[in-house]
Amino acid sequence: MYIANFPDKVSIIRTLLNWIDEPPTDRKAVYELFKSEGEWASVNFTLEANISY
Repeated sequence: MYIANFPDKVSIIRTLLNWIDEPPTDRKAVYELFKSEGEWASVNFTLEANISY
């Protein structure tokens, strides 16, 4: 469902799924991914929540 609605996030989903099978050892990479995707989610879902239907 998520990929269907956010096709530009396919690579992020693949990365997260790969991390389930093989946990990352680079803590900075994890931090940077969560930071950037968290900011994206915050901005986009806040904008969507404020849309008046």
